[in-house]
Amino acid sequence: MDEGEKVLLKKHKIKCYSPYDIEFRGGIHTVMKEVEEYLDIGPDSKNAVHCSWDVDGCDPIFMEGTGTKARAGLTLRESHFILQRLFQSKNLVSLDMVEVNTLLDGNTDREHLHGDNPYLRGKQTIIYACELILSGMGFSWL
Repeated sequence: MDEGEKVLLKKHKIKCYSPYDIEFRGGIHTVMKEVEEYLDIGPDSKNAVHCSWDVDGCDPIFMEGTGTKARAGLTLRESHFILQRLFQSKNLVSLDMVEVNTLLDGNTDREHLHGDNPYLRGKQTIIYACELILSGMGFSWL
């Protein structure tokens, strides 16, 4: 986060978690439980949630095609977990995926591995962004 973002978060008392906070609390599962309680979301809640997923919050090891890369971002596993939990809450009504810039992605397509969606091929960041959107729509590996 840049200094201006930090000021706005504090000024408006917006709940946020640093990589340290995630680890200190025992991982993304515990953080998501706190978020669900804070937002009062879950199968019995009527609260609607919009998620604006900024890919520059993800670790650039897997999310390369973005303009503001920062180390120690969310891992691929944490990212899927967050979006799958939001879907499972039954409160996610909209999702946008922002800061994807294919011009900043590497020149090669992502290697296709066992278990990958056979319909998704191309640049790494686009494929990962599509997979994360699918997690927000209920995708499960099993």
